Parts: sequence; C-alpha cells; structure tokens
Amino acid sequence: MKTDATTKALMLLVGSGLWAVAARPVAPSYATQASGTPEVVRARRVEVVGPNDRVVMVLTGTADGPVLAAQDGKGVPRVALAVLGDVPQLLLGTDKTSGGVVIAVEKSGPSVRLQDAKGVERAAIRIEKESPTIGVMDGDGGLAASLGFSERPSVDVWDPKGRARASLDFIEDGGSVNVWDEQGDLRLHAGVSSAGPRLAMYDDRKKERACLDVASDGAPGLSLRDAEQVVRASLAVLSRGPGLALHSKSGKLAARLLALDDGTSGLTLADRAGIDRARLSVSEDDSPSLVLSHEDAEMRAKLAVGDDGAPLLALFDRAGALRVHAGVMGQRDPVVEILDPGIKHRCVMGVAYVSGPGGDEMVRTAPGSIVLFDGAGKVQFKAP
Repeated sequence: MKTDATTKALMLLVGSGLWAVAARPVAPSYATQASGTPEVVRARRVEVVGPNDRVVMVLTGTADGPVLAAQDGKGVPRVALAVLGDVPQLLLGTDKTSGGVVIAVEKSGPSVRLQDAKGVERAAIRIEKESPTIGVMDGDGGLAASLGFSERPSVDVWDPKGRARASLDFIEDGGSVNVWDEQGDLRLHAGVSSAGPRLAMYDDRKKERACLDVASDGAPGLSLRDAEQVVRASLAVLSRGPGLALHSKSGKLAARLLALDDGTSGLTLADRAGIDRARLSVSEDDSPSLVLSHEDAEMRAKLAVGDDGAPLLALFDRAGALRVHAGVMGQRDPVVEILDPGIKHRCVMGVAYVSGPGGDEMVRTAPGSIVLFDGAGKVQFKAP
C-alpha cells in the first residue's frame, strides 16, 4: 500500500510551481457566438485570485492530466482535484506543505490514503476485486499491519523489511493466529475450531514440536515431538485424572505416570515393544505396591504393603499361579510359603497353621519353624 506514481505526481504538482504566480499563463483563445459571448475558452492555465490579487485557485493542464487546486489564506495548497494517468484523485492537504488525505479511484478499485506531516503514507483504505483492505504503515511508508476481507476477514502484521510476521484469520467454525520468523517459516499457530482450541509451535525446519490443545470433551493436553515428528512426551487431564506419558523413539509407550481422582496413583514402565513390565502404585486405600511382569504382560512378582501395614512378597510362575509368598503375620511374625502349581502349600518357613494330633483342629507352629507338606497337603516334616 505504498504511495503510487499518480499520487506522487499529484503531490508534486500541488507542492511545487503550480502556485508560482510568475509562471503566467499563455494568452487564451476564444471561439465566440454571434452575441459576442465566448462559447469555448481555451487556456493551458486558469488562475482565480482573491481581493488582494493573491492566487487562490488554479486550473491547469499538465503532461500527466488536468489539475484543479485551491489554497488557503496563507498560500498553502489545501485541496486538489486531478485526473492523472486515467486515475481521478482528490487531495485534502494540511496547513503544512505536505501531508493530508488522498482519495483515488484506480483500475483495481477506490482507495483513501492518509499521510503524515512528512508526506509519508501511514494508513490506507482500498477495495480491490470487491475485497476491502485497511493498511497501516510505519514511518518509512512500509506496510506494518493490514486488515482485509476476502471470503473471510483477516489481519496481517509485517516487519520493516516487508515480510509477513503474524496473521489473524477467521474461518467458519473459529479463528487462527499464525506467527512467522525472519525467514518466513511458520513458528507458531493458535486456532479455535469445532474440535476445540489448539496451540502449535514449530522448529526452524517447519516441523511441529509442541502442541497444547483442549479436546471436544474438555480434556486439556500437551504433546512434545522429536525432530522426526514422533510424539515423545504427552501430558493430559482426562476424566479420571491427570497423566504423563513418555514414548520411545519408535513411538511406543515407555513410561506413564497417573494420579487418578479415586486416590490411586502409579508409575508404569514398559519395554521396547510397549508392554508394561513394571508398575509402582498406591491404591485408593493408600497401600503401595510394586508389580513386575514378563514380556507376555503376566504378573511375575509383587511387593506390597497391606492396609494393615504388613509387607508381603508374591512370586508367580509363567502360568500366573502363585508359587512363593512371603510376609509378616500380625506385623510381627515372618513367614515364607512355597506352593505347587495347584497353589497347595509344600513348604512353610516361619509361623504356620497345621493339623493337630487329632486332625480336627489347626495348630500354630512356633516362629522359625519349617513345615513340609506332601501333594495332598499332609505334614511330612516339621521342626521344631
């Protein structure tokens, strides 16, 4: 939206020798009627003077086109009407020798331009191809910001080198903001659509590296990508509570941290295939536990502290059957139990309950005891 050639020509004419009284017009020629009244008056320049013989208006034909100009009582040009290069223009000047308003109708459409005291265009309104545009310029006349409406309204911001640096656009179901760097690469995008708001940031290779959004169900989320566009970390607040997920280079889930609304919290670690292998958690009754799993995702070991404060360790075979159980009974008496695949006791070290001499009641063994059972569950050895 910089000042074009026709506007510059008009400004030059108004601010120069157009007002020089010394440049007297050539003698006019007349074509008269029989009554003696001139029917046609031809002159290259017509001047209108005031009571003090000072020129207040000039009509002249220039090489660029006709110009009609008027000045104020101080001799400063204030109004000029011209047709230059087939472009009709109206100049409204200030009480200085430069600056003002230029209204023009060009082939591309009408325009209104505002100039500062130095004659530099600082703002403009124009219509091109039925699309109105408002521009704001810097002190050098370079475009700094523009508001336009084509199919939808948009706002653009430019740097002193004429490069677009930011834009605000409106779409059918929302709007968006874009920010570019000095190389013209998109670095930030913020938008609102029917899917929800979204903020994305890009690296100098035009790759998205970070994204903050709110899903249609209201859940906010943050995702971070590596240089290969693989999501490596994501943070979200879901309906059950917040969670943090870390991903491997292949995109497989490697670790996640949860804090659920029911009071459960946990940290889960996965292998390279994305299979959960370790899980550290605190249940809703504030009982902590650590679970280790095989590559088939079956639990193989569990270390926990019960709600009564008693610690326990459980080991499982590949089929998922409990084979070793160790704990502290009553928070005082340690016990280790070894079971067969049918989950029957085969060995108990520590406090155990075995059949008494009559076989009709259970007897508690002394701490530090060792009891061996056969496949039918009968005591085969006990010491002491």
